[in-house]
Amino acid sequence: MIPYKHLHNTFCMGNYEGLAKSIEERGARRIMLQLPEGLRMKAAEMCSFLQERDIDIMLSNNPTYGACDLADADAK
Repeated sequence: MIPYKHLHNTFCMGNYEGLAKSIEERGARRIMLQLPEGLRMKAAEMCSFLQERDIDIMLSNNPTYGACDLADADAK
């Protein structure tokens, strides 16, 4: 999981570099992106940014309502 601090900066300030850095620091090359309803409008922009950095993305269509509502079973 990416720390909230990075996610807050990413979504509120459009800092996708911080998100990409957090993903790369974990050695991940493929991620599943699950967003709450209010941030889904940024999904295409975020996916494009990450794909340009050779990060494969699976976009979950299920919204999330917090840490207890993750689509981690879908990601497997």
